[in-house]
Amino acid sequence: MIDVKTEIQELGSFKEIAQTYQEVAALRMRKIKDFVLKNREFLSGLATVYARVKLSYDEGLKEFLLSQGIKSEEQQQEYIDKMNFTVKNGRDALIFISANTGLYGDIIAKVFDYFCKHIDTKSDIIIVGRVGKILFEQRYPEKKYTYYELSDRAPEPQIVNQMMDVLSPYDHILVFHGKYKDILDQVPSQTSVSGDRLSLEVKEDLKRINCIFEPNIEEVFNFFEKEIKTTLFDQALYESSLSKFTSRMVSLDSATSNVTEKLSKLVLQRDILKHRRADKEKNTVLSSVVFGV
Repeated sequence: MIDVKTEIQELGSFKEIAQTYQEVAALRMRKIKDFVLKNREFLSGLATVYARVKLSYDEGLKEFLLSQGIKSEEQQQEYIDKMNFTVKNGRDALIFISANTGLYGDIIAKVFDYFCKHIDTKSDIIIVGRVGKILFEQRYPEKKYTYYELSDRAPEPQIVNQMMDVLSPYDHILVFHGKYKDILDQVPSQTSVSGDRLSLEVKEDLKRINCIFEPNIEEVFNFFEKEIKTTLFDQALYESSLSKFTSRMVSLDSATSNVTEKLSKLVLQRDILKHRRADKEKNTVLSSVVFGV
């Protein structure tokens, strides 16, 4: 009986804590949900525009070099590297957005498995969040990586700007994060924030439309490289936060339901034990009367 009472008290306390965390997660989820969903379509279009600007800039440089009689791809690339105001290092940056705490359901593990499938020798690894650091070191104890810590609620601008400065030389920047589909479905996703990773079909579609860039393609491209890249990265961070808090809310709701069910069984067990003890006491009293004990 004492053990049952203790377990009921402990489960009751756990239920209260889980409900509190669930309410906080729901509040944070609602706070950023509209912001993320409203911006998702707009920033998807902006990423396409960024890709168009970058493609136009590269194609423009190649046409200029052809006009100068430079036809070899190796020579063209050499000249492009010299003329390009954005000096690149020829490598990819893969960024895993995790979390600093637990209780986010299985979305962090899903994103991590998805992220690991894309790791190769051309890629430099960047981990965001303490949970991701633990997961990565467990799976790749000898592999080097760069670590950043960002708030699970909202990204700190100074740290994001610091990351963007470090990421600016990379040819390709892919951010791996959770993505909200609906309340019950959070999925691993990747976002390119460097205006590339386009399929051949999309590239051909972009080439079919001729654009006029004002004041000129160099200044437009420079603006996208410095400003829009950060905006796209911010959106990926908010997408991650939305999926994490939604996953936490759902997983804690499930945990609360399980605790409620177990509490009901324990209360029933306690009542049965009470009745048995009461019956035993009655039988003892009755025996003492009948047998004069």
